[in-house]
Amino acid sequence: MHGYKNKNNARLLKALKATTVALFGFAALLMPAISHALTIKDVRVGQNNPVSRVVIELDKEASPKLFTLTNPPRLVMDFPTLQNKQRMSAVDIPPGSIVRSVRSSPFNSRTHRVVVDLSSSMTYSTFTIPQSGGKGFRFVVDMKPTGGSAATSRQSATASPVTTRLSSPPPAKPTTSKGEYVVFVDAGHGGIDPGAIGKQKTREKDVVLSISRRTAAALNRKPGIKAYLTRDKDVFLKLQERVDIAKKKGADLFISLHADAHNDRRVRGGTVYVLSENASDREAERLARLANRGVAALDALEDTAADNDVRDILIDLAQRDTMNSSALLARELITTLDRSIYMRSKDIKFAGFRVLKAHDIPSVLVEMGYISNLNEEKKLRTSAHQEQIANRIAEGIENFIKAQR
Repeated sequence: MHGYKNKNNARLLKALKATTVALFGFAALLMPAISHALTIKDVRVGQNNPVSRVVIELDKEASPKLFTLTNPPRLVMDFPTLQNKQRMSAVDIPPGSIVRSVRSSPFNSRTHRVVVDLSSSMTYSTFTIPQSGGKGFRFVVDMKPTGGSAATSRQSATASPVTTRLSSPPPAKPTTSKGEYVVFVDAGHGGIDPGAIGKQKTREKDVVLSISRRTAAALNRKPGIKAYLTRDKDVFLKLQERVDIAKKKGADLFISLHADAHNDRRVRGGTVYVLSENASDREAERLARLANRGVAALDALEDTAADNDVRDILIDLAQRDTMNSSALLARELITTLDRSIYMRSKDIKFAGFRVLKAHDIPSVLVEMGYISNLNEEKKLRTSAHQEQIANRIAEGIENFIKAQR
């Protein structure tokens, strides 16, 4: 009888051990999911009249659903299930902000709701900032009051500016005695650096110089804008020299024009880039690496002092409002160029192009097509196509300036 009980006890103990192991295993499987749940790291509110800004910093990328409510006015952001490490009641609200408070709570098993209580109706736009410089992924909402308590409305969103500060883009500031907005058009490559070369022996440096001249001419026909070229002939300029030339003239905007090349000749289309420590994709990273490495080697022919601070500069730039303006400019250029040329991407791309490191000048780089693609090479050689591109770029710049004034 005792032997029978001992056998039963042994079996029970064995089953209990197996169950315990299984439970621990199941818990171990759940642990990564719990530990990797989306987390709000910080919430900040900033004010640069008349714009109020809310920044939600997260440990990884997220795209909340936004909508507005009235009576009283509120902006609602629905995130996937997340952990909130930020005490919302402790969020500092600056004077003059239309934000009255920020609160959050689980809405259901799949949604965590963040509510921004407002003092008036408003229009809003959103953008995101990739992880950089020790900061997490940031979801940013800019709100401009419209007055009253009527329903709020949404403006078209801007895409992925790279800035961590809380003020909105600075308004346009005339920098010449005539009150003109100074734009610098940079023709990439030049001199001993031909850039990409097409199948028909078309050299990138020649195409971009021609389009840059046409772009400057188109801009100079517009009231209140004065355009300059970093180079107006076939000469080689170091990247820093291009930036320095623009700074000395008091540039308000800097746009660098290029025509790309790819081993796959089927690849085509235009792309607009903004500076970032982190590339938005492999193609952006490849282009920036080739551009920076190639010109750096040519720089060394004239100056052996290498720029060892590029990474630090890029991180610093990623924390400046300038990059917010750069992204807004990029969005305008994508919109206008898309009406005339095929755009490989209608999203703003990010990469560490050294020529965009003018930390106080909104700057973008435009790849106007792939010179390695035979059809695009043929188009880029024609005056009509060059003029069309130049006019669209000038139109995008003018739209950006008008929006800032």
